[in-house]
Amino acid sequence: DEEVQDLEMIFREAIENNDNQTRELVGLLEVVRCKGSLMLQLV
Repeated sequence: DEEVQDLEMIFREAIENNDNQTRELVGLLEVVRCKGSLMLQLV
């Protein structure tokens, strides 16, 4: 999915900028993504 790739690029750039708040956001997104894929597997 192109949108997801764009988001990942943005977040990678933000992490490279060493923004702690952004890192926390990325961590949250990773958790959400994991939960989302788990839910998809359950369906």
